[in-house]
Amino acid sequence: MAAGDIQARRVSDVVHERLRQEILSGRLEPGAAVPSERVLAEELGVNRHAVREALKRLEQAGLVQISQGGPTRVLDWRERGGLEVLLDLIDDPGELPPKELVRAVLELRACIGTDAARRCAERAPAAARERIASLAAALAAARAPGAGGAHAPGASVGAEPRPPVAPGGADQRASSGTDPRAPGRPDQRAPDGADRRAAGRPDQRASDGAADETVLALYDELWREIVVGAGNLAYRLALNSLLAALASFPRLAIALVPDDPVRLHALGDAIAAGDPAAAESAARALLEADEPPA
Repeated sequence: MAAGDIQARRVSDVVHERLRQEILSGRLEPGAAVPSERVLAEELGVNRHAVREALKRLEQAGLVQISQGGPTRVLDWRERGGLEVLLDLIDDPGELPPKELVRAVLELRACIGTDAARRCAERAPAAARERIASLAAALAAARAPGAGGAHAPGASVGAEPRPPVAPGGADQRASSGTDPRAPGRPDQRAPDGADRRAAGRPDQRASDGAADETVLALYDELWREIVVGAGNLAYRLALNSLLAALASFPRLAIALVPDDPVRLHALGDAIAAGDPAAAESAARALLEADEPPA
C-alpha cells in the first residue's frame, strides 16, 4: 500500500469516527440526511475520497444508506446494525458502559454460552472435551479463595475431589515436597510486620494485575474452546464481538469471571463426560449469575 493510501485511510478513520458518534448519540436521527461529501470535506478539512470511504464503512455497518443521485440518509442502527455496533457503542474506555448495555451483553453471552456448552458436549471429540475440563480446573484454582494467581491446569482446589489431569500439577508437587506454595511454608503464611506492610506496595499491585490478566486469559480460552467445540461459526463470530466489547473494561471483565470453583468444575466435568443436559445447566448457572454493575 502506498504512503498516500495509508494517509487517506487514517483521514477516513477520523471522518468515520465523527459521523459514527453523531449517529449513535442521536445527533443525527434515523431518516436525517447526512451532509454531502463536499460539505463534510470542507467542514472537516479532508478530501472527498476520505469522506467517501468513511460513508462506505458506515453503510456496511448498517448505519447509513447511500443513494446514487440522492442524499445519504441515517438508518436506525437498532434495526439495521449488527454485533459490530457493540464496539461502537462501547467506545469510551474511561467510563463504564450504560447498565442496560452491559445487561444486554451478559444476556447474549448467557444465551450463546449455554447452548454452546450443550453442543460442545454433543459434538466435540473426547480430547477437546478433556482440554476444556483442564481449563475449567485451572480457572477454578485461580479463582479459589486465597489463590495468589492462576495455578497449573488440573491443580486441585481446597478439598475438591478432582485429581490432577496433567503431570506436574500442584497436588503432585505438594506430595513430593517440592511445591513452593505448599501449606506451612514461610512464603504461604500470612504477612507479618514488614511483610504485611509490603502487601500494598507497587510490586504487589503489579502481581495482582498479572494474576488478573492470567485469569482473564484462562476464561477467554475456556469459552473459545467451548464455542469451537460446539461447531457453530456464528457463535464463534459473536463471541469475538463480545470479548472485544469487554476488552476496553478490564475491571468489569475480571469481575464477570465466575469465582465459584464448584460450578466451574461442574461445567468442565459435564463437557468432559459428554453430558449435554448437565453442560447446559452448568453453563447457565455460571453465566446467569452475573448482574450488571450498579
